[in-house]
Amino acid sequence: SELVSVEAPQGEGRAPASVLKLRATVGTLAAIEKYPQRYVSYLGKIIADREFNVRGLVRSSGGFESIDWDAANPNVLRVTTKRDSASVNTEIRVTRRATGDCRRQ
Repeated sequence: SELVSVEAPQGEGRAPASVLKLRATVGTLAAIEKYPQRYVSYLGKIIADREFNVRGLVRSSGGFESIDWDAANPNVLRVTTKRDSASVNTEIRVTRRATGDCRRQ
């Protein structure tokens, strides 16, 4: 995963200083996070285990409070993380997918 931008839609005065400092890392190796990922078989298809994958991402970036994901509805993932002692709720919705042959050749 790579940080590509830092925005403050409510103004920089409302954004934590630690978040604004991240702008300096955009485009550098410090903006790249490596974390484990897992894929699972579901109804005869291979899908990303978003709960596992986001847990790995969040653990590598500071911690989380909760993650809610269900393979029966894999397009929606809800994550609550800690940021500067505040709880931040994020909902991730997948609206497009790339498909292809995932068999090794």
